[in-house]
Amino acid sequence: MSATSLFTTSYVGTHFNKYGKGATVAGLLNCTSSLGIVVANALFTGLSEKIGWYGVVVVWVATMSIATLLSLLAIPLWSRFIKNPDDPSPYYLAFD
Repeated sequence: MSATSLFTTSYVGTHFNKYGKGATVAGLLNCTSSLGIVVANALFTGLSEKIGWYGVVVVWVATMSIATLLSLLAIPLWSRFIKNPDDPSPYYLAFD
């Protein structure tokens, strides 16, 4: 999992170097992934005691399905950003 996180953080961050925000984006992605690990550890441990491991696996599958759907929905925005990063549309860079 850490290799995937490192690749994603590095790859996405490089696209914001032109704006001087590459390190900021990489740091935010790294921070949110680390925070997610801590929250998930506490959440799923407590959840396993209440609904059992089968229920936790069901929650994992549901969470992965939602994340996949959201990722697929974000592809057009990311593709537009990669093709034309100079377009001043407000949803390209929320950091300015």
